[in-house]
Amino acid sequence: MFSSERFPRLLLTFQQENPCLLIFLKDDYTRMGPVGFYVRHSQTYQRIDSFSDVTVYLRRKDVPVTYVNLPAGAP
Repeated sequence: MFSSERFPRLLLTFQQENPCLLIFLKDDYTRMGPVGFYVRHSQTYQRIDSFSDVTVYLRRKDVPVTYVNLPAGAP
């Protein structure tokens, strides 16, 4: 768990690492804070809903990494 003051740095580090595949329990972004927000709100990842128990995101190679700023009150 990270303090909210560390969220911007955590998000920037995640964006710089630029992972190709993300797997979450179905729609569960618990403790993912800014990373979960980023994945759901940017065009960088394509959500794959083919699985009943997990949510999968694939990195879209045709889209540059979208650096987003967290709005006030975002997780």
